[in-house]
Amino acid sequence: MGAKSGTKSRISYDEKFEKSSTSNEIVETESFTTSTVTTADTRKALAPDGGWGWVISVATCLLCFIAEGTGYSFGVFLEYYTESFDTSVRSTSFASALFYGVYSTASPLVGALVNKYGCRPVCITGSLITSTAFVLCTLSPSILVFQIVYGIAGGLGICMMCLPAVLSIGIYFDKKRGVAMAIGVGGVGVGVFALAPFSRYLIQEYGWRGAHYIIAGLLLQNCVLGSLLRPLDPTPSTSVDELSGKFGSQCQGSNEMENDTNKDRLVKPNNRLEIKSALELTDRTQSNLQPHRLHSSSQVYSQLPQISPKPVKRPMYQKDIFYSGNITNLQADDDYDYNNSTDHGIPQKVGRRLRCLQLFPKPVADILREMTDPVVLRNKSMLILCAVCVFYPLGYYMPVLFSVSRATNHGVDEDQAALLISILGICNTIGRFLFGFVILSPYLSALLVNNICMVITSFSVILTPFCATFPQMAAASAAYGLFSATFMSLTPIIICDFVGVNKLTNGLGIIYMVRGIFSAVGSPIGGQLYDLTGNYDITFYVGGACMLLGCSLSLLLHLKCFHSTIT
Repeated sequence: MGAKSGTKSRISYDEKFEKSSTSNEIVETESFTTSTVTTADTRKALAPDGGWGWVISVATCLLCFIAEGTGYSFGVFLEYYTESFDTSVRSTSFASALFYGVYSTASPLVGALVNKYGCRPVCITGSLITSTAFVLCTLSPSILVFQIVYGIAGGLGICMMCLPAVLSIGIYFDKKRGVAMAIGVGGVGVGVFALAPFSRYLIQEYGWRGAHYIIAGLLLQNCVLGSLLRPLDPTPSTSVDELSGKFGSQCQGSNEMENDTNKDRLVKPNNRLEIKSALELTDRTQSNLQPHRLHSSSQVYSQLPQISPKPVKRPMYQKDIFYSGNITNLQADDDYDYNNSTDHGIPQKVGRRLRCLQLFPKPVADILREMTDPVVLRNKSMLILCAVCVFYPLGYYMPVLFSVSRATNHGVDEDQAALLISILGICNTIGRFLFGFVILSPYLSALLVNNICMVITSFSVILTPFCATFPQMAAASAAYGLFSATFMSLTPIIICDFVGVNKLTNGLGIIYMVRGIFSAVGSPIGGQLYDLTGNYDITFYVGGACMLLGCSLSLLLHLKCFHSTIT
């Protein structure tokens, strides 16, 4: 779809909520100054597709290396936690379940905070929270306190680190976003590959508490990486030459009744002076036009661009902020305007059901409302995707949590057992890059690739109990890591295919919450099955069966009857 031409009026405002006395709805009140700037200029200023953006991409890679690698290393600590707190595997694994559940479910809240305060402060705060949580875990007097600190505080902190970092890539990149995103999230698998054996080494040398102190120090380094998430200046550079083409004819026409000398005071088309500051532009335009000497000057002056020096730019109002591919791929969407993708479609009113949101600042309330609004579930495809996220996550994290313990129970050396997580991690990175290129083929859709990978991942979990030696276990871990990559990385593209870019934020928020809730359920079920049977085989059977059930539901999305909207 071609870019739309024309100039749009943008508004910078100081906003607040007030409660309407006639209807129980939130009414937006604004004090604003209108500025006239071409949307194309705004777009170029917001997405340089390079420059400091590559620093952001590398910083995100390193940040995910530490944050995600730490979370995926829980399986290395599992037996030590269980022994230290003298508890069951079910109770211990519930801490990890809370971790992943809060990590996913907290996405709407973290997105709202990013919209209000920006990516940098949220990321730094998340680093401080997670680092503190890992230190406090060593002081936990009981497994209950450990579950709360590690699961809730740690999961929230990781979400506050990773989500702003990934969103920063979306802010800095459009046409090269796919490459930049691949670099950024590539740190996940590499972190799992490196930190699992490193954690095992730290446990052997310093015990699990000493390992926690060192990992907390590593997590604290994300404050430095988070400080690199520099916000973009939303004020574009605009030339007087561009403004003269729009306003020059009107100004000249209004001065035909005056002396010809007045025309010389207008902005001429050959006056090519590039103005970098919006405030300078306003001052220069006013001085050149001298409206007090023009006939009907008030009418002419009212049409001149009044540009605010500090326009408000909220990152989560960008419709395509969560899209993980190149933005040029969205131009086939009839509801998407590439040059106008920074405009937001956040609902302006909310009914009684969400009236409590008026307690929050408007940038926070807007995103909480957008990412939790169930209206997107009127789309049948979204209902199916939610059903998939009910069953598939029940077994998704079981190989991450229980592969190491199962290997040691089968006589595999502890150091070798920790390498299973490393193999899983590096194959996951390969899978993200590999399938990212595969879906570029015009003959393969993201949904088809994702469904094939989901089926193979499910069978890799079900067949794990048949692996009795380390090479066999390594092959199962490699298959799981390689093909499980699509379940996370292709989700935004699949949602966008079904509901369009305008509802991407809404749909992804719902999916994240459903996925997080049922991720928190699966691991304790697996731990309980081990406590009842004494081995992990039944855990992998049940987990794989739940994943296959989710796959069967996902296959329904290929039927056109599920592509309609419920009326």
